[in-house]
Order: sequence, then structure tokens, then C-alpha cells
Amino acid sequence: MRMRRWSPSELLRRKAVVLDHVARYSYVCPGWGVAPHRPHDLTADHVIPRYEGGECGPLRVLCRGCDN
Repeated sequence: MRMRRWSPSELLRRKAVVLDHVARYSYVCPGWGVAPHRPHDLTADHVIPRYEGGECGPLRVLCRGCDN
């Protein structure tokens, strides 16, 4: 399934979540099924998948490897 591109406001929301996480916890991925670790890059992930209606829902921070 191909997803739509992010709107400018969603991009800002996602960036703010990642910046807040880094300010609070440093540059650490909390892990998804693995121990917390230092990632190459962090991203905001929808707690409820977009295809299940979570587009505007809460976000969590993971590295790209854990976000797959």
C-alpha cells in the first residue's frame, strides 16, 4: 500500500517529537523488541498505523531500523 506524503504541519509535528525526545533522553532509540541503543537516525513513528486511521494520532520515537 502506498502512503500519501506528509503535509507541512505533519512534518513539523514529527520533527518536534524527535527534538523533544533528544532533549529529554539524548540520541537514544528506546528499541522495539531490542534493548535501547544509539541509532544512526531517529524518526517519529505513528503508535496507531496510518492505514488504521492513526495519521493524526500519537507518535513515538524509534530509529529507522526499529521502525521497519
